[in-house]
Amino acid sequence: MDKNTDTARTRVSKEVLEHLVKSLESGELTVEQARKIAGETLATLTEIEKHEEQILDFYKKLADDYPTFVLLYTRIKGEVIKAREILEYEAALKAIENGNTAQAQEILKVAIADTANETTDLK
Repeated sequence: MDKNTDTARTRVSKEVLEHLVKSLESGELTVEQARKIAGETLATLTEIEKHEEQILDFYKKLADDYPTFVLLYTRIKGEVIKAREILEYEAALKAIENGNTAQAQEILKVAIADTANETTDLK
């Protein structure tokens, strides 16, 4: 997925997860620290999702009131839905929170492959 179409929730999930994995591999973070960070990130993702819903509702209202905004609403809605389909990042964070870093790394590999396929499919 192109950085320009990532939702905030997807971007935060992906970036924090990638950094956690690298920091665990290099020994910069302990498993306990990574678990704590993953938990904090998951809580924040819930708040970000609520914010994205508010934005989507705003665009929907504009589209309902002013037909010229229908295309913009449709594009934004598509971006939000597509980003939510990439649940691997959240699953990997949950795996780290539960202390299963090996599972998180495997989930991340799948997510990266899926993202590469989506980017290719968009062309």
